Amino acid sequence: MTNLAIDLQRNYSEGTKLSTAKPFNMKAMKFFLTFPQIPQDKLVDFKEIKSRILEKQDIKNGIIAREKHKDGNIHFHIYLEYNKTKTINRSDYFDFIFDHHGKYETCKKKAETIKYITKSMDYFLIGDLNSFSSNHLLKNFAKNCIKQG
Repeated sequence: MTNLAIDLQRNYSEGTKLSTAKPFNMKAMKFFLTFPQIPQDKLVDFKEIKSRILEKQDIKNGIIAREKHKDGNIHFHIYLEYNKTKTINRSDYFDFIFDHHGKYETCKKKAETIKYITKSMDYFLIGDLNSFSSNHLLKNFAKNCIKQG
């Protein structure tokens, strides 16, 4: 009998439970990603982030937002809306964006998410502005354009 078979038999007879970790699974059209505490050597500009996302994804639209933490570090929020429902089975699926792990979740409330991530007015759009159908985003965008002259 192999060592593995002996270990399995021993675990079973001793009542030891094997790992029953719940597999990672997200299924949605809209996702909200947060990348906190990105190391300086992993930071890239908005256009590079957009390029990385569009290279690998079929995106309807999205927003990449940069925010300065109270401690001075930069973190990013990203809203992505796909053209069709996407199933993600790996917890590291979106790590390619910064080559760094973040917090990934489905987006439950599009308008609230957009309002939250655009609050600092430092963001970049993926896709056509009209495809967002959010009055708040349009107002913020117009206000930002007026501020910038």
